[in-house]
Amino acid sequence: MQSTKILMAALAVAVVAAPGVQAATVARNVEVPFEFVVADQQLPSGVYRIEQEPDARMITIVSEDSEHRAVVHSVPMAPCEKGKGMLVFSKSGEQRYLRTIRTGDGSGVSLLQARQEQADDTTVGMP
Repeated sequence: MQSTKILMAALAVAVVAAPGVQAATVARNVEVPFEFVVADQQLPSGVYRIEQEPDARMITIVSEDSEHRAVVHSVPMAPCEKGKGMLVFSKSGEQRYLRTIRTGDGSGVSLLQARQEQADDTTVGMP
């Protein structure tokens, strides 16, 4: 009987504590002044919210009006010096492809390349 009470108390503590253990989604807003491709989806210029679950390898990019959304796999990058966040785009002809996301704390992710992507980089600052 006593062990059942202890087990139930431990379970109750675990259930109550679980939401506090989960890390919050990291989200940043950035204005992209040109059309671009991410996850083989063409997105128009505008303000986008970039969301990443702390332990996930997925990035969600959503337009300010929520009409455009892309979800893409990402690969963590080695940390760099702290500074301004940025998006790095590669360019092929007039088309730009979102390739890298860096945050101000020095962390970053590399996005899987679009099928038609090639070289030449463009960088857009992010708060």
